[in-house]
Amino acid sequence: MRMDVFFRFPAVSLSQFCLRYSFVPVSELIHQMTKTSLSLAVAALLFGQSVSAGEFEDGTALLKAGELRGALTHFQAGAAKGQAASQHALATLYEQGSAVLAQDLALARRYFRLAAEQGYAPAQARLAQLIDEGKASFRDEGEAIRWYTRAAEQGEVSAQSRLGVLLSTSGATVHDDAAAAKWFRMAAQKGDAVSQNGLGELLEHGRGVTASPAEAVAWYRKAAEQGLAQAQVNLGMALSDGRGVPAPEQPEAHKWLRKAAEQGLAAGQNAWGLVQLQGKGVPQDFEKARAQFALAAAQGLPDAQFNLARMAAQGQGGPIDLLAAAKWSRLAAEQGHVRAQVQWAEMLDQGQGTPKDAVEATRWFQKAAEQGYAPAQAALARRYTLGLGTSADPETALKWNRLAANQGLAEAQYNLGVAFEEGAGVPKQPAQALNWYRKAAEQGHANAQYRLGLMHDRGEAVAQDHAQAVSLYRLAAVQGHVKAQYTLAERYDRGRGVAQNDIKAHMWFNLAAAAGDTQALKFRNYTAKRMNTEQLASAQKLATECQAKSLKGCD
Repeated sequence: MRMDVFFRFPAVSLSQFCLRYSFVPVSELIHQMTKTSLSLAVAALLFGQSVSAGEFEDGTALLKAGELRGALTHFQAGAAKGQAASQHALATLYEQGSAVLAQDLALARRYFRLAAEQGYAPAQARLAQLIDEGKASFRDEGEAIRWYTRAAEQGEVSAQSRLGVLLSTSGATVHDDAAAAKWFRMAAQKGDAVSQNGLGELLEHGRGVTASPAEAVAWYRKAAEQGLAQAQVNLGMALSDGRGVPAPEQPEAHKWLRKAAEQGLAAGQNAWGLVQLQGKGVPQDFEKARAQFALAAAQGLPDAQFNLARMAAQGQGGPIDLLAAAKWSRLAAEQGHVRAQVQWAEMLDQGQGTPKDAVEATRWFQKAAEQGYAPAQAALARRYTLGLGTSADPETALKWNRLAANQGLAEAQYNLGVAFEEGAGVPKQPAQALNWYRKAAEQGHANAQYRLGLMHDRGEAVAQDHAQAVSLYRLAAVQGHVKAQYTLAERYDRGRGVAQNDIKAHMWFNLAAAAGDTQALKFRNYTAKRMNTEQLASAQKLATECQAKSLKGCD
């Protein structure tokens, strides 16, 4: 510890310094004080701004001279007389322990409390932190907040900062983003990096304050320039995505993300790994990405564990390693990472890197589904529909499909349409089926487009409209839906909903037959008998070109 650190914050007490930078052993403190010719006024700053002459001053002088035993005697005498500064100094010595004073957190807390109850802000802040960290036997977030508040109201920056963190934390005893923003702003304006970053996060997401991405970036930058790694990540991500700035600034973004990664922050390593993985403004490098994810995963970051598992499973940046993929998927899943829970469930279901276990797979799908993750809800619905790893239960399947469908997941909307059309877990309701098929079809779901086409063809729950049916079949057909290709060919063959056209009928029958539809092969040959050589060559050419374009722009 360099003593010149103290002079950067001339109004900071020892407790404030310790709250920010962690305590140093008393022996080191004495050593530094002995080497440095500090005045009593500067020494007093280490223990609080307002001090009385007498025991505290004498104790401080002895401490500066390296006479810990004598200093302790004076602090004890001052504490007995009710001097808040002496009580605070004595509490600090008890907290640290030394050769002449055994560490005693209970006594430390007692003396911090005595000074705190007299309104001594540094002691209030330190007492709050002891309670916050669960030292001296218990943790009480509510009491910690009360003491932080009393210190914060007197201008203690460390208390203001920590109060902002506690009040803005999800699941806190007292959650109040507006109050958190107030305290963060007070400390941020005094240069506290943690508060600058915290205020930036509230401003970016509009929590407790009016959202202002540009102001958020400004605060992130202030904290990042002080070396706060989390702020460097937040700034880098904002610049990369173009949030709070006129346009994305990739080089600048990369600079900050790399700095955070080099500091060893897991979130920074993961973010820098994503840049390498995606090749966003830098050459794509799977090997470097995998290495960054591995560093962050080893620190327990679930996002990185999930990313590393995916790369290991796919052999990106290294060999395929299903055992490693299973390990990292499971670790992230156990931390509640929903996508990892689905990935782990799929590995269990398929027996990849782990013994096959359909029941356990269903359990993990359910964990992710219960967190509201729509793909997991749809997957779980499918398992209840088919009885995979659980008993078949159409009503439960309907419940999970409905939840996913209401989130806009096309697959679930289609499945819900099937349930209402076929009466699976619910009475048949064609109008509801039509509604859900339409929602999924509008998102490009081929099965939904095909089924919706059939309903228009039959005039079921909607006015019969063969032309609309053909349009829907075509949308599904160009996505490779074989039944839609066959049905579209049939409509061209018969001239139903579209002008009769042997060439297009033959083309679509041909494409469906190539995909394995034997009925399409049969009707293709029937259609060919009506065609002359030129027409047949044209149809075959169209089919070949269509396949070459992966069906894009066909018909």
